[in-house]
Amino acid sequence: MDATDEMSAPSDKLVQLRLKRPFPLLPQALGKPTSLMAVVMPERLANTPPGTVLNEMVGSGPYRFLPDQRLPGARNVYGKFDGYLPRDGVASFCAGPRVAHFDRVEWLTMPDPATQAAALQRGEVDWVEQPLMDLVPSLREDANLKVEVVETTGLIGVLRFNQLFPPFDNAAIRRAALKAVNQTDFMAAVAGEAGPGVINAHVGFLAPNSPYASDAGMEMLSGKFKLDELKREVEQAGYRGEKVVFLAATDVARISAISQVGADVLSKIGLNIDYVATDWGPSCSASPASSRSPRVAGAYSE
Repeated sequence: MDATDEMSAPSDKLVQLRLKRPFPLLPQALGKPTSLMAVVMPERLANTPPGTVLNEMVGSGPYRFLPDQRLPGARNVYGKFDGYLPRDGVASFCAGPRVAHFDRVEWLTMPDPATQAAALQRGEVDWVEQPLMDLVPSLREDANLKVEVVETTGLIGVLRFNQLFPPFDNAAIRRAALKAVNQTDFMAAVAGEAGPGVINAHVGFLAPNSPYASDAGMEMLSGKFKLDELKREVEQAGYRGEKVVFLAATDVARISAISQVGADVLSKIGLNIDYVATDWGPSCSASPASSRSPRVAGAYSE
């Protein structure tokens, strides 16, 4: 919106944005499917005061939400919407026609990973999106299940410094911390036994195999630097023992694992780490490498 001069609706089917300056990311901002997406709401819902929970779910896709069958915290149910007509073309992520192959879809909440795996093996559910990595080897051995890596780009973890404050306002200390990162150690903690194709321990700033991916500077993340030498490097950079508050999400298994590795290695190079375990929501701590979370489908899933 900082780049927008005016936003208007010249007609019922047209929303018009006039920009103050070129903003090449506008299509991505409008089309992204994750949080803070550009939701188009009916006026009665758009006028809901900020902070007020919406009490209605409205969509125009191939499925309709069935509120009378919802169990809060346990189940959401969607039924096929016969009034939806798919457009022509080929489905591609968020674009193209949406063809409904099932009359009914149920999303079940099972916080415990072992309960998820057991339900899958008993045929009570058809699909688990991100199983606990420790359980993947046993799921691979089940002839009735198919384990597949669907999102091949992966998720890239980031160890992010707050460089506005000591000690990470010192570039020399940031460089020493970067050298201490061994991507293989981080990824082994996430999914060391999960099998082939799940992790990639040679990842730069951009996702592997993407158009702008590069190996430039990867030698800094080789894990070949000795930690005792890096500890001396931190001391010589002028570190005075300032406390480093390390935020670590505990309710997402893969992030918890890499957070523990990150805090440990930073401690070993002499940094005074205050490890703060928190929920995923306010936390953003991880390591510079990539994990591909396998999605496990039941034998009868499409």
